[in-house]
Amino acid sequence: TEFKYIQPGKNSRVFARMIKILHDRRSKKKQQQRNMYIAAFLVFIGLFVDGLRPISLIWAKNGEEKYPFSFPLWIVVTKTLVVVFSLIMYYMAPVETRETSLSVYERYKLSWLLLPPVILYVISDTMNFFMLELISASTFSVVKQSRLVIVALLYRFVLGRYISKIQWVAVVQLLLASVLFEAENLIPENAADLSEAKSETVGILLLLFKCLLDSLAIIWMDKYFKLLDTSGFPYPQQQVVFAIYSVLVGVVMTLYKDGQ
Repeated sequence: TEFKYIQPGKNSRVFARMIKILHDRRSKKKQQQRNMYIAAFLVFIGLFVDGLRPISLIWAKNGEEKYPFSFPLWIVVTKTLVVVFSLIMYYMAPVETRETSLSVYERYKLSWLLLPPVILYVISDTMNFFMLELISASTFSVVKQSRLVIVALLYRFVLGRYISKIQWVAVVQLLLASVLFEAENLIPENAADLSEAKSETVGILLLLFKCLLDSLAIIWMDKYFKLLDTSGFPYPQQQVVFAIYSVLVGVVMTLYKDGQ
């Protein structure tokens, strides 16, 4: 609305340039806010689906001794869905974030850095089937939040990242909440509950080990995904390759399990 008051001359050109800069900054800020909302929405979907996973596995078992499917094959199917969604996200990403100057062979050599977290995640996913025979879905979901505690410690002492005091307070509160939630289940009231409490304890220890594997994978990805991105291997391509490696590791597990 200000442009109609501008008269020809040097000052008006400077003023017009200032308005353009302010407009560009406002547009950039709106874009950042839009990206933040999209990221928050995607995180919410991820947490929701992750919370449904143990419930769906218990429903699938339906009180039987064994699952009605091969769990390595289940991993292959779920990781294949990850590949599909990764490809969708790849084509939705801006063109400039997908471009790279590296050759296919150079990206192939760098992609081996994505393999360690793939193996950790596949092992972690396989442990779900054994843990859910020992603990309930609610226990699984609550205790699993202790992964944030492990990630915070690794971020601070392995990557040397700064964590504020309020963040440490939140981490401690989360840890205390997990302990209090399980305290009643871990202390048997009579001898009949002793074996059940032992099974619950074993399940929780396995879950904590799973959280450690997940945390190590997260720390690895945080370090090397950024390193690969600055090396010319952009995030969208990394995500697709990461998902494909997950399927391949799952296929190897399936063939090994069928061979047994």
